Amino acid sequence: MRTRFTDLVGIEHPIVQGGMMWVGRAELAAAVSNAGGLGILTGLTQPTPDDLRREIDRFLRTLDAERAASPHTLRAYRRDLCHFQAFLGAEGLSDWTAVDSGAVRGYLSRLAARGSRATVARRLSALRVFYRFLVREGRMA
Repeated sequence: MRTRFTDLVGIEHPIVQGGMMWVGRAELAAAVSNAGGLGILTGLTQPTPDDLRREIDRFLRTLDAERAASPHTLRAYRRDLCHFQAFLGAEGLSDWTAVDSGAVRGYLSRLAARGSRATVARRLSALRVFYRFLVREGRMA
């Protein structure tokens, strides 16, 4: 089903999985995402902004090593991930475990109100790649 929301976030179905503490782990988020919805991981790690910054740095180093990502891509991902982190801080979510589907929806809503569809899609793509990296590395469940 195609809607404005599905177009905005790049999913097939207008389904958003909530964070669901203790249940919203990688397997559920991956199943929802693979089925065409927006899967959300419950933040069980990265308790501080500094911890998240270190994960972003590690992610970008890994992306560069594994994919030979261009300097432009790495700069864009860093900017997009730091933008999300700044949003979280402005919302009083300095504890990464407080990030849930409501926070992500708020971020996407704010992006949609201010940015172009291309910007929203690029930032969402950066978040998806980053979350997949955290799951793959065992840093987030």
